[in-house]
Amino acid sequence: KSRIVHLAELGVLGEDAALIHMNIVYDDEVGPLKETGTSVIWCPVGYMRLGLMGLVECKMPALTREGINVAASVDGALDAAIGSAGPMAFLIASGSRDQLPPETILEMQTINAAKTCGMQDRIGSLEVGKRADVVIRSVEAADLRPGVNPIHQLVLTGSAGSADTVFVNGQMVYRHGHSTRLDEGDVYASVKSSVEARMDRLGLTPSLSWPVFE
Repeated sequence: KSRIVHLAELGVLGEDAALIHMNIVYDDEVGPLKETGTSVIWCPVGYMRLGLMGLVECKMPALTREGINVAASVDGALDAAIGSAGPMAFLIASGSRDQLPPETILEMQTINAAKTCGMQDRIGSLEVGKRADVVIRSVEAADLRPGVNPIHQLVLTGSAGSADTVFVNGQMVYRHGHSTRLDEGDVYASVKSSVEARMDRLGLTPSLSWPVFE
């Protein structure tokens, strides 16, 4: 039997459980996920990274139709940018001939994501009584043009770089594309130095096809 069926029989699954990655879901696992109220955290970048397109059916559109809570996430910072989960999810579902509308993908990244960690009463949507967590995108960003379908462009073409202002619990932490809490230059320099030191200890060098000039 599958691992998810086995977990259901053990009583491990439930509304306080979330299963991550989930790029391979078998038919007999859909029922236990729905019956137990278990959340699914889908990492579509992993689906593409592993070359599963055409080999494994994408069941995420079917799971959402069954009422299963599906959130979208990114699990590959090495080769995927922040904000890539939405477009990846859309393209994978389209390639499987079972489309996910942009509205559903936006819910996967907001209210559904909040539900997976049991915080849907505090975050995930703009409602009275919830924390004021708000991301404001720049309307001047080229990738958010022509602006006739804001949901489509927000989910599928708007990159993380179009974020202009961010509030966390009502406190402004990002303004005009920059942090209000720290020196970004110092952070970037520290990150690069840390990675270079670790690579040096391991004897690693980047695999580059052409010379790089800084």
